[in-house]
Amino acid sequence: MDFLELVKKRRSVRAYQNKSIPDRELSKILEAARLAPSGFNAQAYKIIVIKDEKSREKLGELAKQPYISKAPIILAAVNTKLDDKYSPLDIAIALDHIMLAAAELGIGTVFVGAYHNEEIRDFVGAPNTAEMVALMPLGYPADKEIAKKRKEISELISQEKF
Repeated sequence: MDFLELVKKRRSVRAYQNKSIPDRELSKILEAARLAPSGFNAQAYKIIVIKDEKSREKLGELAKQPYISKAPIILAAVNTKLDDKYSPLDIAIALDHIMLAAAELGIGTVFVGAYHNEEIRDFVGAPNTAEMVALMPLGYPADKEIAKKRKEISELISQEKF
């Protein structure tokens, strides 16, 4: 698949089929995150894979986003180096790689972000020296695609100055 076709295909999914993701597909998705660039190649994050149904339900409750518990997998992205100003951006890049790799495989995702939620951090077993950045459910879409409305490129891009 052409890269721009893939970017156009990727969408936020908030409804998931009751269908598990094969380990080989999950491995490909996680490998995309591992290969993502990071400032000084620090990779100052940990991505926790949550498959257990009760754990997913609890995460949906803690995040106040119950739909995420319907995905067969939830990824929890944790910043492991709070004094690294690049870490949150690096995590976003890794999660973007995950979203694109998943889309290529027909797996839906949505970025559920910026938690800094101590309850979720504690629930996933991250240390007090870390912070939650985002959750990302993974699953085969159960909803219908809705056309994306995007701004014109001229509204987003300028040359030389703002």
